[in-house]
This record gives sequence, C-alpha cells and structure tokens, in this order.
Amino acid sequence: RPLVLVGPEERVFGTSAGAAAYGVRCGMTARAAEVRCPEARLLEADLVGCRTEAESLCQVLETASDWVEPHGWGAAYVDMGDGLARDRASAVDLCQEIGRSVRGALGQDLQPALGWNSNKFTAQTAAWRTPPGHLRAVDRAGEQSFLQPLPGLVFFEVKRNCLSV
Repeated sequence: RPLVLVGPEERVFGTSAGAAAYGVRCGMTARAAEVRCPEARLLEADLVGCRTEAESLCQVLETASDWVEPHGWGAAYVDMGDGLARDRASAVDLCQEIGRSVRGALGQDLQPALGWNSNKFTAQTAAWRTPPGHLRAVDRAGEQSFLQPLPGLVFFEVKRNCLSV
C-alpha cells in the first residue's frame, strides 16, 4: 500500500515509491496527495527521528569526503573530486562502499538511492530515478541521452531579493 509521510503544515514530507508513482511529491499538501493517490496511507512524520537519521547520514558521508552538503531531509551531495573518484569505475566502487556504510549506520530499512555525475543536477536526477539500494552512475558521455527523455525541467531557488533560474 502506498505510504505518505505528512510533516509540518500538513505538507508531504516523504513518500514510498508506490505513492511517488502516482505523482505524490514532497512539499505538496496532504489533501493533494490524497487526490493523486486515494489508496495511500497517510502517517504523521516522526520529525525527531528524521532529524537524527539525517544527522547520522551526514556523519557517515563525512567519513568518505571532507565536503558534504546536506540537501533537505535524507539527502546530501558528496564531493568526490580531488582524487577520490578519478573515473566512473572508481566512482562506482566508492559509491558502493558509501552505500554499505549508510546501511550499516542506519539499518537495512533505509536503503540509499545513489546518483553519480560530475554535476549536482544530473547526480540528483540519477538518484531520483534509481530504486533504493541501487546506484545510477551517469558519465559525461551519457549525460545527454540520460536527460533527453525527461520533461522540460526548471529549478527555481528564491534568494534574498533575487530569483535564480
């Protein structure tokens, strides 16, 4: 049965793959999630537990790299430059090692979906399009064909008195 975690202000905080397949996304209202996926079970998110897990995730990732940038709940970017991953093969090996470390620290119930690329957008998109417990590595030569079938995407980030697109 699809699952939707509801957080502050009755907004979707997290989803199972089943709910995501119906178009339920983080940040939408709980009511909108119910409309998109009527059979979903809505549960209140354990914010304290989520915060603890997010902090543990970052601690594990910091053992692999000096540069870890948290990106929302349960997500982060890890810089694998400076010799950590010279090519796709070494990146895959390092990502698999990181995945094992995350599972060891957070338990088998929290399986990381990993995406690797030389830029944040493609790495994040690869992770979004990868099932939990797996890695999708997209090298530069494969970026265009990987991103081609996706709908037109625009990322908006509001910053002080300006909007970057």
